[in-house]
Amino acid sequence: MIALYNPRSRSRPGQLDLGFATLREVLADGTPVAFARAIGRPAEQVEITTLARARGESADMSTLVLIGCAHTRVIERQGQNPWLYTLRRVP
Repeated sequence: MIALYNPRSRSRPGQLDLGFATLREVLADGTPVAFARAIGRPAEQVEITTLARARGESADMSTLVLIGCAHTRVIERQGQNPWLYTLRRVP
């Protein structure tokens, strides 16, 4: 799992997309990616997508970007945001 805090700003708008492009060379397109914005604040938003669909424009300085790995799973929860879960050990 990779965590990127404050991944995009006006002075570096393209670096996150460059990072996604680099990761697409080594990770599966279906790798989960979460954009968690303003967590704990009234404007909190969580978007879960895949590496293939991840775009830098979904992030700003209030966003935490979590990029999963081959063992990361999306766990759907009825009426709530899904969770990302990464196994600590490979069975």
